[in-house]
Amino acid sequence: MKFYLDACLVSGEARHAEVARDILRYVLRDMTSPDGGFCSAEDADSEGKEGKFYCWTKAELRGLLSPEEFAVAARYFGITDEGNFIDHSDPQPLPGQNVLSVVDPQLSDAERLQLQAAKAKMLAARNRRVRPRLDDKILASWNGLMIGALARADAVLGDDAYRAAAERSLTFLRRVLWDEATGTLFHRWRDGERDSVQLLTAYAGLLAGTIDLYEATLEPGHLDFALKLAESMIARFYDAENGGFTTAPPAPAT
Repeated sequence: MKFYLDACLVSGEARHAEVARDILRYVLRDMTSPDGGFCSAEDADSEGKEGKFYCWTKAELRGLLSPEEFAVAARYFGITDEGNFIDHSDPQPLPGQNVLSVVDPQLSDAERLQLQAAKAKMLAARNRRVRPRLDDKILASWNGLMIGALARADAVLGDDAYRAAAERSLTFLRRVLWDEATGTLFHRWRDGERDSVQLLTAYAGLLAGTIDLYEATLEPGHLDFALKLAESMIARFYDAENGGFTTAPPAPAT
């Protein structure tokens, strides 16, 4: 997502910013836990069929949208009768499935309003489908990446909701995965329990996101936490003899 934000800054083209907003809209709507952490993944399949939740047939869209909305949506997303996706691993794959992608973005102002109405109807209809299973484990490393992306989006797009989501996630991670007394960052949390794994990626990922958040907010508390993470990461993973960082703490001598 940061690439789209950079592309927006370099080119000045609003379409890159809109892609970033769409990504964040999805993450904040569908991939955020009630406590503010970011979940790991969604399954590709639902009801035993890959793509069933997110794909569309031409007939489905024709029945859902007005003729004007359908004409614009079909052209914009490149909808065809045969579709553009088939699950070759399934002996009985769903026919005519279309993965939505922007094929023809050249729309008039009136057509953009039609597309906006079509998207609203499609989202409402999709929400009535059986959702794929959510992998709701919270990983410190991946959450750090998301915190950094949200902080960057706040700085580039000027939307305080992104900063608030980043700070809420960091607060949650510090509560459930950070041990202040020992300077220990655990990697994984799910259903009220954390693991005992120590990984360089957890420290490095959350450190990078925390620095991004500090740069976007200039909140001293974020800088203080970043310094603690860096010190703990160096103490646990840095190989002072040979240089470089190990991916996990060295095993104790026997």
